[in-house]
Amino acid sequence: MPDVKITTDTRGVNVPAFKEYDVDPATGITTIESWTPPSRQHGMRQVLERVKRGADGAGITFNYSVDSEDIVTYTPKEYAKFSDAQKEDMVYDPNLDLWWRMESAVFLEFGDFQGKGWKVMARLEPMNNTTEKDRVWRALKVLPFPGIKDSEIYPHLPSTANDCSRCDACGNLRYRTDTYLLKSPKGKYEIVGTTCMQGYTGLDPELLLQLYTVLDPKSRSMGGKNPSPRNLKVANKNLTKFLLLVAQWDKVHGYTKYAPGVTPPTRRYYSFKGQTLGDFLFTGYYLDKGMTTTVSGATQNFMSKYQSEFKAVGKQFKDLGNGAYEMKGPLFISNNNVPYLVGSPTDKDVVKLHSEMMDYLKNLKPTTSYSKTLESIFNTGEVTRKIAGIAASTYTALQNFKNPPPPKPTPAPKPQGQKTFVPKPATSSNHPDHIGSIGQVIVLTVMVDSNRNMTSRAGRNFNLMKATTISNPANKKITMFASPGTPLASSNKGSTITVEGIVKEHSMYKGVRSTVLSNATIVPAGTTSSTTYVGKPGDLISETVTIDGVKPATYGGQQIDMTNASGKKFIAYDQYSNLQNANVGEKWEFDAKIKRHSRGKTQVFYIKNAKKV
Repeated sequence: MPDVKITTDTRGVNVPAFKEYDVDPATGITTIESWTPPSRQHGMRQVLERVKRGADGAGITFNYSVDSEDIVTYTPKEYAKFSDAQKEDMVYDPNLDLWWRMESAVFLEFGDFQGKGWKVMARLEPMNNTTEKDRVWRALKVLPFPGIKDSEIYPHLPSTANDCSRCDACGNLRYRTDTYLLKSPKGKYEIVGTTCMQGYTGLDPELLLQLYTVLDPKSRSMGGKNPSPRNLKVANKNLTKFLLLVAQWDKVHGYTKYAPGVTPPTRRYYSFKGQTLGDFLFTGYYLDKGMTTTVSGATQNFMSKYQSEFKAVGKQFKDLGNGAYEMKGPLFISNNNVPYLVGSPTDKDVVKLHSEMMDYLKNLKPTTSYSKTLESIFNTGEVTRKIAGIAASTYTALQNFKNPPPPKPTPAPKPQGQKTFVPKPATSSNHPDHIGSIGQVIVLTVMVDSNRNMTSRAGRNFNLMKATTISNPANKKITMFASPGTPLASSNKGSTITVEGIVKEHSMYKGVRSTVLSNATIVPAGTTSSTTYVGKPGDLISETVTIDGVKPATYGGQQIDMTNASGKKFIAYDQYSNLQNANVGEKWEFDAKIKRHSRGKTQVFYIKNAKKV
């Protein structure tokens, strides 16, 4: 596997991205108001809590708060006053003439991190083109502590980088991964290693590094350390930066659904195992100007396969021989270390497209599951690899919003003789030839038009009965199914009967509309309301019942069979209310909603206020 390292000639973070920074000269308390993207809220709280535990153990004042995310707007005048670092992730809305950003406000208050009055000025570390084999610091990177100016640091550094690896406390000159520049109350400067530093500050130096990292949102991608592929390719990416990368890619290559070199499927429903553009951009990283990626150990086949891509970036690629090469930013580096040219983050077209995509998501009103997903991604402000393709498709959603695609053409009619599927015509409960609504219990006086005994394909014997209503309403067609041997199945053609049943569907057969009844039974003549069921689906009822049976339900809870004072049967499948604790023979009362009627019982759910009488 190729070895990859990144170097940078940038000079640390000179201007922190804080909103406010203040030190009380009387108490030494430092107050910082900053912000973090919504995707960093959880990690921010974890780090700050670790720092607080260390500070509490050392007797150092430390308080913090991290608020929920919100859209924060700034006027052009406010935006103009910000430094470049403070403008991180801001998006311009031309319609409102405002700059905005999804922020989680961060407030910090802490005392001096010192044990004997020493103050931490900066963290020093070798550039990562220095190897441990020669144990020499050949180049130096300076990470100033928040609020410390360059003028308080650089004049007090040794003339050579390697002298910064010496600890003034113990006097040992050895290879170290980092040291710290400290200042005494009398103005004396010393460079101290991590082992000796706790005696100066009273706080674990690793906690100081973590604090430095989370305080400045602009340095979050590097974690306060030297840049590396692992640090630049973070697990989850900020939505604002990810869509900026999409806009940068579109400037040079144009937006496509698939990653470079992937052949789209030719058939609509064929499975696709290639990489989408969103996944391709997610797994790579943007190499900024002034940064260099060096790769070693690449095979000859790899170098030959991507020869055209290396050539396309021109002088920003340099072949070092023996499977080694280096790439100088600005470039996009893919997951397999192949460089691609992309537009500048400050390019007019890139900024315009990026602003349009962010504004589209901000003002999105979901109407489909897809747009709901886009809204969710915007609210969290975070892109994971699983949803990277959907996040990148914001480009397509924006274009469809600006230029809606034409409606799909009506398919040409199929030639005669070819088999065609004719869907069943839709029926409506509002048609005058139909009775009732689906699920409703109705009582009708009808004349039997036909009664035929039939056998289904499964071998089940039944009677198919057709009838016509006599009154209230009259002359409406009814279809019923009855089991042989029942009083309903024994009714003769031309006889007049009163039946009770549940409306199963409204159908049409050979141009004749009919209301199909299920669970139909004969009831005494003159009956006008149901003798078996209560209410209709959706009704709220209050009942006092006797428990007939209780047994475990198939999918959890209890199946309870009940009878009310008028002899009507109820059934419930309950695992949330007190009714599941009922026993056979007890009387209970409850409030519930009717779910449906079936097989002589009224099923209820959403049971409330159930108690034993």
